[in-house]
Amino acid sequence: PCKCFKGYVKVKTFGHGRRAVTEALKAHGNRVNWDDLCVSARVVQEYPPWYSVGHFRFSSGTRLISTREMLVLCHLFFEEDGSLVMTCKSTQLDSVPEDPDCVRCTLHFGGYSVRPTEDPDVVLIMYSGCVDGGGWVPTWVQDLVAWRQPLALGKFRAHFEEAAQEGGTHFEAVRGAGPAR
Repeated sequence: PCKCFKGYVKVKTFGHGRRAVTEALKAHGNRVNWDDLCVSARVVQEYPPWYSVGHFRFSSGTRLISTREMLVLCHLFFEEDGSLVMTCKSTQLDSVPEDPDCVRCTLHFGGYSVRPTEDPDVVLIMYSGCVDGGGWVPTWVQDLVAWRQPLALGKFRAHFEEAAQEGGTHFEAVRGAGPAR
């Protein structure tokens, strides 16, 4: 069974704009820094700025259920109003076989929109999706995890804003343009 999720957050860019926020969201390897459910993440392929493939492992939220993994293809679109939309869905690659210690879940659709607001230094991020956790997952576990997924946006905001305000190599790393800290 599929679970859908959606969350919104406003993020101050400290003069760096929508592009920097989008780069930080696309820096798949950094997701472990702001998503409590993500236990590992990496960029598998990237063809900036148009698309990327990320491989993620997520905690199920309980030791009774196997860790989940997901291989996700993300496309970036630029809208006329200045919005950036990153659509995501599950994909398959021969170079990333299913991990026998995990259950591969399916993101049927999802992604982020980064939209301008009245304040030119603040963007509105919406994160939504519909995921099938794969295998057997009790409804109570699905409910436990589904409501927590959009909460990652709050941690992303703190992660991004701290780095944007500080600038320098820390900000470059958050955007995926430099070595992680």
